[in-house]
Amino acid sequence: MNKIELRIVMSEFSRNANRLLQSDFFDYFSDLKMFLSYIEETEIIIGYINECGGYTDIADEVKSVIKDSNVIFVTEIKRDEQTRIVYSVIKYICENYDSFPRGLLFSYSHSGSNKYNDMLKEWNNRFVKRLIDNIDNYLTKVGIRMGMDDNVVYNISGNQVNIAKDNATINAVQNNAGVDVSRLKELISAMRNELSADLSDEDKKDASECIDTIETELVSENPDEDKVKTGFKLLKRIDAGVKFSSACCSLLTFADKIHPFLGQIIPWFQSVIK
Repeated sequence: MNKIELRIVMSEFSRNANRLLQSDFFDYFSDLKMFLSYIEETEIIIGYINECGGYTDIADEVKSVIKDSNVIFVTEIKRDEQTRIVYSVIKYICENYDSFPRGLLFSYSHSGSNKYNDMLKEWNNRFVKRLIDNIDNYLTKVGIRMGMDDNVVYNISGNQVNIAKDNATINAVQNNAGVDVSRLKELISAMRNELSADLSDEDKKDASECIDTIETELVSENPDEDKVKTGFKLLKRIDAGVKFSSACCSLLTFADKIHPFLGQIIPWFQSVIK
């Protein structure tokens, strides 16, 4: 899979997930089946789910939650376990029921509303969205690691950046932008220090990897815009704390003077701390 194919998968996944999250109760069961079919037919997604344990027999748990509105599925666990459980529940429901079991909604409804669409929204937010967020997080990390498209090659030597694409003639592009490395490292260190203490070990690892990627790109002569932007977006999803967001904004403001493309995400990040 190249980067373009990955973007198509991410776009299609987003479309299917959004349709499910916005679905009316009377359309929900069919949309849930379509969502399940999509993720099972998409190799990179079902591959990730299988790495997390794939489908496991969860019939007893589903019946228990449907029967008792005081019982819910255990999801306050590691991300791979969340993925396995939510996927297994969805698959079991789609393959063993003729319509969506309403008993599940009563177990996940805390608002007091007796409207099915309101309860469905809570079910999605408290349960289904865990699988959606975990898949989205996985695809984002694959994109970060993948880098630029396969047909783009950067040959970097000193301050000279040579770009070759589709076997085109290599043209030299002068890049004389300088980075105050000591200041950059101070701001990067501040970001690390402001990460929420209550993050899971997995989230801390993911955040650290993102910060490492951002730092590496910002000190390079020709940073990969997609890697930097995706890194900040993933960081926002991992930790939207005020102090951490402020630290990120400080780095963005500093680096924008050298890499203006960062200005596009500064307002987006600043909105978190208002």
